[in-house]
Amino acid sequence: MFEPIAELAAVFDKRSLDGPDAVADNFAELREIWPAEATVAENVELLRVVAGGCGPTAFAMAAALTEDEDTGNRYTAAVLLGLAERAYRLAIQAIKDRASISPDPARLPGTQFAVAKMRAAIATMTAVLTRHTADALVPRFFIATEAEQVISIAYGIVGASGSEVSTRIGQIWNDIKASAPPFNADLARELIGKAALGIDPNETPRWL
Repeated sequence: MFEPIAELAAVFDKRSLDGPDAVADNFAELREIWPAEATVAENVELLRVVAGGCGPTAFAMAAALTEDEDTGNRYTAAVLLGLAERAYRLAIQAIKDRASISPDPARLPGTQFAVAKMRAAIATMTAVLTRHTADALVPRFFIATEAEQVISIAYGIVGASGSEVSTRIGQIWNDIKASAPPFNADLARELIGKAALGIDPNETPRWL
C-alpha cells in the first residue's frame, strides 16, 4: 500500500511546479493508485508520505478524502506534519553536505540545539496525531503551530542563500500558507477548552 504512494511522491518531488497543471496532473495520478480500502489511520500515514513530495497535491488529496470535519482536521494535520518532516530532512542533509566547511556546522551548538528542537517537535506532533483520536481538533490546532516552527527553523539553518535547498524549504512554507485550508485558531482554542470543561459549544450566551 505504501510503496507505490512513496514512489509517486518521489516523482512529485522531482517535478517542476511551474506549470499551472502540475498539481492537477499529480492529483490525477495519485487518485488512480490510492487504496480505496484504506482506513482513516492509513490515510493519515499516506498523506504524510505524499506531503514529502508535493504539499499542494497532498492538501488536494486530503480534501478529496475528507468525509466530515473530524477527518478533515486529521488529514490536514497529517499533511502539515509531512511538510515539517520534509523541511527537517532537507535541513539535515544540507548540514551534512557542509561537513567540509570549517568550522563544520554540525559541530556547532547552535546547529545541534536547532536540530534537537525540530526533532522533538516532530516526535511530539507524531505522537499527538497518532494517539489523540478522541478529538481531531486537538492535533490540528497543535500541529498547525508546531509545523510552522519546524519549517522556520529549517529555513534558518539553511539560510536565505538562494540555493536549491533554501528555495525548496521556502516553497514548503508557501505551501502551508497558500494551500492549507483556512483555520481559525481562536475558535479552535474555544472549542477545545469548552470540551475539556464540559461546556456545550452551542450554549448561549457564548460567554459570561
